[in-house]
Amino acid sequence: MTTDAPCAFFYLLTCWLLLRALQRDRWRDHLLAGAAFGLAQAAKFTSAFLLPIGLIVALGWCLLKWRLRPLRGIPAFALAAWLALCGAYAFQGVGASASDTAWRSALFAPLAESALPLPLPRPWLEGMDWVKSDDDMGHGNIYAEGEMTSDGQRSYYLRALAWKFPLPLLLLALAGLPRLRRDGADALAIAAPPAFLLAWFSLNFNFQLGVRYVLPVAPFLALIAARLPPRALYAGAAWTLVSGLTWWPWGLSYFNERLTDRASAWRHLADSNLDWGQTGRLAAAWREANPGGLVDPQVPAPGPLLVSANALTGVLGDPARLACLREHLPPTEHLGSALYPMNVSLQDLTACFPKVRVEGGDGPLPAGDHLVVLWFRGEATLAAGGVHQSDRGGGERLLGLVVHADAPFDVDVTHDGPESR
Repeated sequence: MTTDAPCAFFYLLTCWLLLRALQRDRWRDHLLAGAAFGLAQAAKFTSAFLLPIGLIVALGWCLLKWRLRPLRGIPAFALAAWLALCGAYAFQGVGASASDTAWRSALFAPLAESALPLPLPRPWLEGMDWVKSDDDMGHGNIYAEGEMTSDGQRSYYLRALAWKFPLPLLLLALAGLPRLRRDGADALAIAAPPAFLLAWFSLNFNFQLGVRYVLPVAPFLALIAARLPPRALYAGAAWTLVSGLTWWPWGLSYFNERLTDRASAWRHLADSNLDWGQTGRLAAAWREANPGGLVDPQVPAPGPLLVSANALTGVLGDPARLACLREHLPPTEHLGSALYPMNVSLQDLTACFPKVRVEGGDGPLPAGDHLVVLWFRGEATLAAGGVHQSDRGGGERLLGLVVHADAPFDVDVTHDGPESR
């Protein structure tokens, strides 16, 4: 939030100042709008989308008004933006040779062959290059509504927004949308930013870590809702306040009232929407109260467990590791809305793994009740007491047996692949 909240602020400030510059057509207003645009770029790299948004607003406004004269302020806008961005970086690397930087993304890679001086701060251009490279490659496991992918999901942010934004904001904005037409061309400065951001992030963005990336949409939705009568706004504000307070102090995990069971939040979203390490103190307290318990075990295990939302869904690790808990033994309690305490018995785990009885025998494993789990990549077989299991695949796999042995026993394992344990 240290970058997302300022980013949202500068989106709103830039669009407001741009609209005022179009309306007044004064050099001072064009300079102020440009300065806000430049500071927005210093706040967060995703503020670069203000460039196409600004063009849509400016060109659309001029065409609807049949007034091209305000476009003469573009040079002043550009100069102020350049000075603000370069000043924020103390002009570091401005004028340096483009070939002196190891560019990472396909978009910036051609600069490595050019000796042209950089017109903008090199740290900012390097950051843009890194963001573009990360987006091209994706960011690990992307999870929403029970679906896990390794690249972007279409409509991810629309689905996340429907869970994470307060319901009054969404409902009142929807109700206020038809009234926005009364603003005429000025409505472009309010409607274009959320429409562009939601479309771009849903269709052409793979870096899907959380709804915070579309936080700049929120103030524009509030402006659209503001077209409604004050009573509706007061009621919506009170609802939002109460809704937020019910999640205190775990606001990062906030879901709106569509979520009726907070222990099931993981079924819909994870990552920074729900679990971003903010519950570390709760985990430490739970560990003290359950000295024999396990926190985020690599594989299912009997006994007290505390499982985080990201481990349970497979956002961290691999979805196969805790599929047993996720699919057969889902949590019914929560701590801080992002941790799930569980007490799993060996009998419970027979919902995931075959139960085997071993009578007699001689082996290195002691008699008694055991859970035997083989984690592997590639192809493997696990056998005990006449029960054989096998599986193969490109990702992580688990084979398991719940064993009741009257005497010491052995387990047969065969494996053909890169690793196992």
